[in-house]
Amino acid sequence: MKGTIVIGAGQAACETIFTLRAQGYNKPITLIGKERYLPYQRPPLSKAYLLGDYDQQRLFFKAETLYEDKRIDVLLDTEVINIDRAANQIQLGDGTYMAYENLVIATGSRPRPLPMENGDKSNLFTIRSLDDIAHIKPYMQADKKVVIVGGGYIGLEFASVARKFGLKVTLIERMPRILARVARPETAKTLHDTHLSHGVDILTDVGISNLNAVDDKITSVTLTNEQEYECDFVVVGIGALANDELAKEAGLEVNNGIIVNEQCQTSDPSIYAAGDVTHFTHNRYGSIRLESVGNAIAQGQIAAKAILGDEKACYNAMPWFWSDQYDVKMQSVGLVMHDDVEVITRIGERKNSFSYWVYDKNGLLSVEAINDAKAYLMAKRWLEAGLSPNKSEIADTQSNLKNITTSPIML
Repeated sequence: MKGTIVIGAGQAACETIFTLRAQGYNKPITLIGKERYLPYQRPPLSKAYLLGDYDQQRLFFKAETLYEDKRIDVLLDTEVINIDRAANQIQLGDGTYMAYENLVIATGSRPRPLPMENGDKSNLFTIRSLDDIAHIKPYMQADKKVVIVGGGYIGLEFASVARKFGLKVTLIERMPRILARVARPETAKTLHDTHLSHGVDILTDVGISNLNAVDDKITSVTLTNEQEYECDFVVVGIGALANDELAKEAGLEVNNGIIVNEQCQTSDPSIYAAGDVTHFTHNRYGSIRLESVGNAIAQGQIAAKAILGDEKACYNAMPWFWSDQYDVKMQSVGLVMHDDVEVITRIGERKNSFSYWVYDKNGLLSVEAINDAKAYLMAKRWLEAGLSPNKSEIADTQSNLKNITTSPIML
């Protein structure tokens, strides 16, 4: 009997298969993962796991026995090389064919490579998998020198961990500021200053012109301003690429990710996609691709419900993110898609807590909170309900968030 095959073994894939079983799906389910591990959490890799606060077993979403109990066949260390849509089957790397009734592509994303000579040396790393961390750990020693390329969340989180280990950290960002693509300038300045206070050397508006190597090791980097920095290793965090090649080769609609509708359905009615690999239209933020835990969870659940025929299951979840750096917890909800906005700063109830509330002409657009979970949670609740809080009341720090007047967001 044909059933559902899920390609990928990350958060979205895990949500899909266990939602299917929880919702009463009785047909065969097969999970195919390219890595040799069962589905596991990735956000802690650059934080708690690297620090040693998480052991490896704690990373896994589900115990191995649960896959057996739920009758889920798992193929790990296995690559899918072709999707034959006409025959409703996939081909594995060893030549095996497997038939499906429904297929879910949850192949995620991969780190964007540094496109230059010596980018393949053994001491240049990205942070995406358990194996990546295993390769980095031997270098996490006091007084080792690391150059981090990229001032996004991955680079900054790694910088904070590296400083806790006592490494000498130089972070290179080619944009005029850190977090240029993902956070407001106000939030970026807060985190920039925090890193400076912890001894990180941050260089902005400059890029890498050369990776200098001896044998199989990078020994220094030369910047576009001709400065040279010695290093023991390099960590690259310059964004991610959707793993959508399999879908593209199969003739599915692709545009910086696999295009899906509100039910996570691709241009082929029997094929769904979920997680980092998807590109979709949000009713508030337009055409987007999200790399986030929240998106992976929600889309995995929607794909499963859609396979079960639930026509009411439609995806329009609110984007949310978080990042832990030193004693700073940044939480954000919503996206800023343009610069024609008004930003209101609200001081929080706790010491060193505050939030930035971003409005456009239609109402509240996004909120970025620093050490202020209360502001983040209220903002998330309002945005999910399509409500915009009164600006003047938000600006008044004496006002209670629970009592603030709201009005519908104009869409």
